[in-house]
Amino acid sequence: MEAPILEFYDDEPYITQEKLANSSHPHLKECRKRLVESVIKTAIITWLDKESECVFDILKDSELIHTVYGNSSGRIPVYIHKSYLLVFASIGSPMAAGIIEELAYYGIQNFIAYGTAGCIDKNFDSETMLVVERAIRDEGTSYHYLAPSLYIETDLTITNAVENVLVRHGIKYEKGTTWTTDALYRETAKRTSKRLEQGAVAVDMECAGFAAAAKRMGLRFGQFLFFSDRICGNDGWEWMQKEDSSGDMKAKLIPLGVEIADELEKIVNL
Repeated sequence: MEAPILEFYDDEPYITQEKLANSSHPHLKECRKRLVESVIKTAIITWLDKESECVFDILKDSELIHTVYGNSSGRIPVYIHKSYLLVFASIGSPMAAGIIEELAYYGIQNFIAYGTAGCIDKNFDSETMLVVERAIRDEGTSYHYLAPSLYIETDLTITNAVENVLVRHGIKYEKGTTWTTDALYRETAKRTSKRLEQGAVAVDMECAGFAAAAKRMGLRFGQFLFFSDRICGNDGWEWMQKEDSSGDMKAKLIPLGVEIADELEKIVNL
């Protein structure tokens, strides 16, 4: 059986530049000119509703400059926050790759993401951060960027920057593997058991898409995760966060993301 997802055309050009250059949005050319001429090279990506109360104070000191294609419900806002971009992402690997492609057009070279994930390893301390070293490619988007493989690695330089900052703040973390899937309700017992055998401790919906698009384009991508729920295989599912607490945590971690971006720029001497 031929499976289209396994087709890979390594020599085909990108269409991003042509699509954005011919966009009907009048502010895009000015936005590109401004960012290309600026010193902004790093984007911090988080999953937050920009209308939620926990981000109001942050956005007072930020400037909306662009929106990235998101999904049928709208577009993803991008802000200048301090000397970086702050991206309010949506769910899924198609969105993830779109963020990489569009912001690369504006000169962004480094992408630091953080958000929630499900814990699938009952022996893993779910109060501990996971610094992602690699993702299992159980979704579709990454196969349009790289030849088929089980894993895609994140960028070691960003991983080192994340580690340095977490150690500085005394935050517990471990490095490891996440399982990226695009089937929201198919984290079934047999499939979860197989991913555990392959080394995963978490399940998410974006990391492989981010990492593959970044690697294909010669850019840096890294991610750290904290846990919102636990997938227990035959033992069912358990929600670990109180109402809105994960959103509050993501907002509180924005300064940590900025510090990681600062650390990255020291390491690579941007």
